Amino acid sequence: MIIKKGQLSALLFLLVGFLLANRVPVMTNGAMDYSQTVAIQEIDSVKYLHLRQFGEAIHAGVSYDPLLQNLTMNFMGHKIKMSAHSSFLLIDERAYNLYLPTRMEYDAMLVPLDSFLSVFHREVYDRIFFNQTLQRFEIELIFLNITGVQIQEKANGTILRIATTKTFKEDQINFWVHSAQTLYVTVAGGRLDSIYIAQSPVCGVVSDVVPIQLEHSVQIAFKLRKNIQTPELYQSTNPNEIIISLRTPITEDISKRLEHRKREWKFDCIVLDAGHGGKDPGAVGKHGLREKDVTLGVAKRLGKKIQDRLGVRVEYTRETDKFVELWRRAEIANEIGGDLFVSVHCNAAKNRKASGFETYFLRSGKSQDAIEVAQRENAVIQMEANEGHYERMDEEMRILSSMLQSGYMKESEELANLFQVELNKRLNTENRGVKQAGFYVLVGASMPNVLVEIGFISNRKEEKKMKTEAYLNDVAESLYQGVRQFIASYSVR
Repeated sequence: MIIKKGQLSALLFLLVGFLLANRVPVMTNGAMDYSQTVAIQEIDSVKYLHLRQFGEAIHAGVSYDPLLQNLTMNFMGHKIKMSAHSSFLLIDERAYNLYLPTRMEYDAMLVPLDSFLSVFHREVYDRIFFNQTLQRFEIELIFLNITGVQIQEKANGTILRIATTKTFKEDQINFWVHSAQTLYVTVAGGRLDSIYIAQSPVCGVVSDVVPIQLEHSVQIAFKLRKNIQTPELYQSTNPNEIIISLRTPITEDISKRLEHRKREWKFDCIVLDAGHGGKDPGAVGKHGLREKDVTLGVAKRLGKKIQDRLGVRVEYTRETDKFVELWRRAEIANEIGGDLFVSVHCNAAKNRKASGFETYFLRSGKSQDAIEVAQRENAVIQMEANEGHYERMDEEMRILSSMLQSGYMKESEELANLFQVELNKRLNTENRGVKQAGFYVLVGASMPNVLVEIGFISNRKEEKKMKTEAYLNDVAESLYQGVRQFIASYSVR
């Protein structure tokens, strides 16, 4: 490996050597690598370059269509394309005449060396040299790990997507909003093509993108047309992507309406969701107890306590052993004008010694345990007739739904904490705390909403307790007290 004096250590030189009509291996990290070589041929006194080998040597994405006989490379954000027997080089759909056509030898495409490199240097990358004396290429590559920025303006939020070639940990990403309406995003260990990123299309609240390559990090400044609320980092299903959401003016208007509603909160209707049901039994204990039966028993007991003691109307997503799709449950709560949404479930684990209760509010899981619980509860979609509904509920929809619900994030967390305190008073088992996870059943509920796991049905002792009237009543009483205190706390604000 060769490092030029005065350049950053992140620069890596790949020496790709060739003698005429011979293949000479690339020198990589001081070792001989015979997998990346490039052929040069002289035909009628003109030097030709083997285009596929050249693309592979510079780590470009290369594809060849044998039917159309064209070769495409993706490099440094550019799309480079050449066709058989054509003299025109296409770079990002713009044509450049090389004056001599490509030659084909079987499926190998040869391009005139000098004219190709002249255009490539000018339009794509100028740190690739052909050493006439040594008859070899010297290729200087900066390995970029931040490759693009995409801005998506939606009805209830703006999404910033930063494409990467590696996974950056959460503690490597920092962002803050300057008073001059600029969002700064810093990525430790990042490297980018400043010119390409600066040309990112802008829309909505973002008026400009200004990237800066620092010695040990990257800083991207997003110029904003107006003030925004606190941005939020989301965990993407794609490990090579950084997603940050912004509150748009529309969402600000929604927030104002939410605040007005909260000031006049009367809690006229509480929606209780008994997990699973019908053809979906949920988790099943060692001795045959089904989650769907336990959750319905708790929900009905809880509903009766709320109606009898508080005089508040209670609605259920199901009152019988009925199958209800996950997406439909939050929709029901919205349609009937619910002010509070509580989904009741039983936990399960491969480790049958696992025990205790925990309460969740909606956000991407921060721990492996939370992610696994959400995956188990979400697995019911395989039983639904229209799984395509969840294909439409892609990552973008979940982010935007969560952004809308973030207006109730504080209240949801408060309710979850109250549940944990009250359950801890009455259940002689482990308090597993308040957690965050991405449950489909909570997505879209326009009200404070939580999901409570009342115990492990996979634990023999807890399964036995769940069969008793005393245990179910203790759980229902705990949840009732949590609801009562939550309503009381908002009635005096």
